[in-house]
Amino acid sequence: MIKLKDLAPIHRLNEAKYEIYHRSATDASQEAKEYAEMEGYEVNEDDWNSQVAMGGKYGRLRPSDGKTHKFSVRLTKSGKEVREQLHFQIHGMNGRYELNAYIQ
Repeated sequence: MIKLKDLAPIHRLNEAKYEIYHRSATDASQEAKEYAEMEGYEVNEDDWNSQVAMGGKYGRLRPSDGKTHKFSVRLTKSGKEVREQLHFQIHGMNGRYELNAYIQ
């Protein structure tokens, strides 16, 4: 019988590289943008303005309590567009906003 202590140590995922909870949806979206830049990408400003700043398909950036708004923004690296995109979600939570962001 294999005992848990005999197994190799479990490696935890790295802690999030960005702040998860924010006081405003704008702060959360800026954090997502900074996360992409920290990973070495530049955000396509035209795409950012149409999808995030103007609210995209939602008409506004800020989600209501209990609702989630999802965004996908094109990225560039060294001035060239890449296949990866910044995907992020902002979830409204009683005056606070939860951010989930990743690059894929």
